[in-house]
Amino acid sequence: FISGTSATAIRNLPDGTYVLHEVAAPSGYEVTTDILFTIENGKVIGTAVTGNTVTMVDTMTGDVEISKQNIFSQEVKGAELTLTGKDSNGNEITFNVENVVLGTDARLTSENGTKLTWISGTTSTFIRKLPNGTYTLHEEAAPNGYKVATDITFTIENGKVSGGSEVTGNTVTMIDEMIMTNVKISKQNVHSEEIKGATLTLTGKNTDGNTITFDNNVELGENAQLITASGNEIKWISGTTPTFVKNLINGTYTLHEEAAPKGYKVATDITFTVENGEVKGEVTDNTVVMIDDTYKTDVKISKQNVNSEEIKGAALTLTGKDVNGNTVTFDNNVELGENAELITASGNELKWISGTTPTFVKNLADGTYVLHEDAAPEGYEVATDITFTIENGEVKGDSHVESSTVTMTDNTKIVPVIDTDVEFCKRNTIGEELAGATLTLTGKDENGNAITFDVEIELGRGAELVKGEGTEISWISGTTPTFVRNLLNGTYTLHETAAPNGYNVATDITFTVRDGEISGTVGISGTTVTMIDEAVENETGIKFSKQDVDGNELKGAKLTLTGSYVGGNTIIFDDSMIEFVLGKDAEIMAKSGRSLTWISGTTPTYIRNLPDGKYVLREEAAPDGYYKASNISFTIADGKIFDKNGEEIKELVMIDEAKPDGATNSSGATSGGSTNRIVASGSSNNSSSSSKTNSSTSGSSKNGTSSSESKNTTTGSSPSTGVKDVSLPILLITLAAAAAFVSRSRKKDEEE
Repeated sequence: FISGTSATAIRNLPDGTYVLHEVAAPSGYEVTTDILFTIENGKVIGTAVTGNTVTMVDTMTGDVEISKQNIFSQEVKGAELTLTGKDSNGNEITFNVENVVLGTDARLTSENGTKLTWISGTTSTFIRKLPNGTYTLHEEAAPNGYKVATDITFTIENGKVSGGSEVTGNTVTMIDEMIMTNVKISKQNVHSEEIKGATLTLTGKNTDGNTITFDNNVELGENAQLITASGNEIKWISGTTPTFVKNLINGTYTLHEEAAPKGYKVATDITFTVENGEVKGEVTDNTVVMIDDTYKTDVKISKQNVNSEEIKGAALTLTGKDVNGNTVTFDNNVELGENAELITASGNELKWISGTTPTFVKNLADGTYVLHEDAAPEGYEVATDITFTIENGEVKGDSHVESSTVTMTDNTKIVPVIDTDVEFCKRNTIGEELAGATLTLTGKDENGNAITFDVEIELGRGAELVKGEGTEISWISGTTPTFVRNLLNGTYTLHETAAPNGYNVATDITFTVRDGEISGTVGISGTTVTMIDEAVENETGIKFSKQDVDGNELKGAKLTLTGSYVGGNTIIFDDSMIEFVLGKDAEIMAKSGRSLTWISGTTPTYIRNLPDGKYVLREEAAPDGYYKASNISFTIADGKIFDKNGEEIKELVMIDEAKPDGATNSSGATSGGSTNRIVASGSSNNSSSSSKTNSSTSGSSKNGTSSSESKNTTTGSSPSTGVKDVSLPILLITLAAAAAFVSRSRKKDEEE
């Protein structure tokens, strides 16, 4: 049956057990639990029974509106929300998704169960027919740009919703706070300096594309000026420190420069985004830096005489300060005129020597500049400084400034001409004068014109004049310096056309003559110009072999090599040039100076990179038990080695003859009858072109008896004895006789 507005009576029920079941509750009520009762002897018995009346009570249900808002009371889309509940007995309430009326753009993410989950939309969501109980609204995840809100607990009793401040009528409102971000905005120049006076605006749109409204959330930098700080934009004039814009919500912002400070160009807009407290885009550490570039202007600087002619040789300096009073830094921004010379183009000043056409200084920023003349060209007076300004790219100044050209005029002055006498020295690296170098002298006057010589030339001893007039004079050096007298003011170049034999041509020397004095960077001392020739370095390698008469390498001989250049000057050896390749067990004693000295080893020694010249190899001391050998002379020319007969060789062999048994070396010992040999190019110790001869030398034994030793001497194609074109038998007889004579002489000396 369907209940009405008064109780329903059922009569004549027999004894038994009965169940009252509610199939469907009225609208706004919850279906109640079944009621069990019994009838016994006409009496009704049960928990819901009073007398013979059974009472079934229906509980009212509630409809709840759940709104997800931001601090501006705007519905927020994208929050993940859950709703759970428990009845008065502590049992979890089961939700029916059919009772959920989602808001616009909201979506349900759960099915029937004890937890109802959905994503908020742009309007509220309704949950209908909620039974009595205590409920918890929880935010699993906040929308982008918002913080997760605290849980809200509310109750429903007989259809009425109650709770804290979040509950109004049947509406539960959960508010998400926005994530706010502070952004520092810096207005700088290209030198990273904060600049004052730029008019800036900041606008933005939130993540939904809606215009952001600002609410006085700005902290001005020092000396900055606020124009507006509320509404759809913040506008201010930059100061000397950055400005902070605070509590920016998620969104996209544009920083725009409406007007730049004086002397600067308006910068391009900067767009940046704020996302969950992080600033992204053209930013560093939540700082947006907008840089204003200065106006850049090219200035032509002309150095003229009173006849409006460009003049060369003025030493000029340009300095400046920008519109903020900072010293201008130059950065190679110069295009020199013809024949001009740059001194320095970076730092706080620009220095150059004027040429025959104007010089352009490029990319100058707005500011005030001073053009100063450090030194005037020969024959001119130093001009007064010129001050000019650049404003928004325009060059301004007095009568010296026209358009973008600054003209500095020098007045002429009468300067007496002082002729200069110059001494020219041609030397080697040890300071000795060198004869035989062909030298030329040319010059240009203060205006760059070639000088025509009208001078007096005093040649050095042995020097020879090649040409003494015209735009070039030339001579061949002698053994003393050459003087050139009465040189005019100008710049001169000394050039070596040809070097003496055995020397390299030297680098040109350029020097300046002015009023009796000369100056230059190399080779100048007082009024003397010294050009130094270095000896020709070569990779000539000579093998020095110290042997006994049997051809065995002999260790322990002290050998000395000396030499002289072709001109007769002593060769000074330089250990940075000379290379020793010592034989086994050999030892260097001196590898620089006027001689090379070493102790022979058990294999030959090589010496490389000897300069051209004449050389003598001497044996200062022979090994114990041997006589000292005769000196060996040889020559190096153009890197090739020649013996004293003019034949090219590669190896020198110095042979020591052994003393008689028991004899030792003494300071008074004389050279023995050893035969040295010089090996021609391409020959070797075992060359088939060599021949062996035997010579007999007599000596004394310890008991005084005479003994005889057989010595083998290998003679190359060019023996150092100077004997040439002699048949082998005659040569052998001669050598044997010489050896016997020396042996007899030594024996007599030893007996005495």
